[in-house]
Amino acid sequence: MTTLADLRREHQILTSLMASLALPEQAGPKEAERARQNLILFARHVIEHFAHEDPVLAELTAAPVGTAMRTAGDARIRESQALAEGCASFSRHWTHPGAIERDPKTFGSALGILQAAVARLVRREETEVYPLAVTGWAPHPVLAPPLTGIAELDDDHIEIFSMIGGLRAIVDDRLSAVDGAHVAALAAYAERHFAREESIMEATSYPGLEDHRQEHHRARAILMGFRNDYLDGRRLDAITVLKFLESWLSSHIAEVDQRMVAHVRHCGSGIVSSDQTLA
Repeated sequence: MTTLADLRREHQILTSLMASLALPEQAGPKEAERARQNLILFARHVIEHFAHEDPVLAELTAAPVGTAMRTAGDARIRESQALAEGCASFSRHWTHPGAIERDPKTFGSALGILQAAVARLVRREETEVYPLAVTGWAPHPVLAPPLTGIAELDDDHIEIFSMIGGLRAIVDDRLSAVDGAHVAALAAYAERHFAREESIMEATSYPGLEDHRQEHHRARAILMGFRNDYLDGRRLDAITVLKFLESWLSSHIAEVDQRMVAHVRHCGSGIVSSDQTLA
């Protein structure tokens, strides 16, 4: 099975190949031909990447229907198929001789959309799929969440990480099963926190609201999957739960939340605390 280290190396290659497709403003035939050849390499590597990912997704989708692992696996398979088809279509069109030269502006716009989709793929694989599926990747202790500079959100994050600390104590005590009541409480608190974040984004007309909300929906689905596992009498593995919580929350707060905070600060709404320094 592909390890997380292998996955990250593949992601570095994908990112590098994507960067090589960009055209300068005054692109000539040589630059267009170079982009065309790099696009062929990129399309080939995307196929290889999904082939490596298939065994991991197969493990997730082998879980019973309604479990957190099955929910995550089914969602990722749909995303993988859509992105694979999108990459194949993009490659077929733009590798035709002269296609890039005839319409470099449209090529650049389409490339930007594809780059954003690949960036989402990278983030979701590293923070959702592999933490749930790959064995041998020990969760790392997170002592404190990154600050956003919005007092009520930072207070929420600190409380959530405190709850995660309770789950980590289970792992440290070499207990393998989680009391589902802990996860149910965390899911309920996270729900209130997501609502607070979304109300701030709505109040400031944040343009990234829908993408941010989708991130919340994914986390909510997995958390509720854990909760349902417990309510249905299924065993909750402590490391599986902790891997997801620590990786997803750290990434979400450090990246997705910070983009939202930058917008709020730019709006000058007074929501951001004056005594906090943003990361």
